[in-house]
Amino acid sequence: MTEEFVCPASEESFCQGAEARLYLTTVNGNEVICKERFSKKYRVVELDKHIRHTNVRNEVRALKKCAQKNIPAPRLLSFDIDSCCVYMSKLTGIAVKNHLDKEFSSDEIIGMKIGALVAAIHLAGFVHGYGFIK
Repeated sequence: MTEEFVCPASEESFCQGAEARLYLTTVNGNEVICKERFSKKYRVVELDKHIRHTNVRNEVRALKKCAQKNIPAPRLLSFDIDSCCVYMSKLTGIAVKNHLDKEFSSDEIIGMKIGALVAAIHLAGFVHGYGFIK
């Protein structure tokens, strides 16, 4: 039997930014990240819904494009426009912030690797903040 992707918004998120919360859930025995774009109470309801739906569509497009261009990124598994949730594979490794906090890390090498990834993303046609993809 195939499990459905359901945002575990009733549970505690493991990370939150200005636009979204991240949840760790399990689907068909695999760990999955659910990114929920939450409502901003200060926005007009119709505008808020439009912005969140647009952001989800742009993110889905971006993840698909990353996969096509072999840019390392989480793999898109599913999405739900109505709940503003994007489901993606969980990446293994250490967060850049945690790596930079370690005394033995080489900030310059990490910076060069991040720069190379950002360059690849820009060459693929991504412009941050504009949802623009060639």
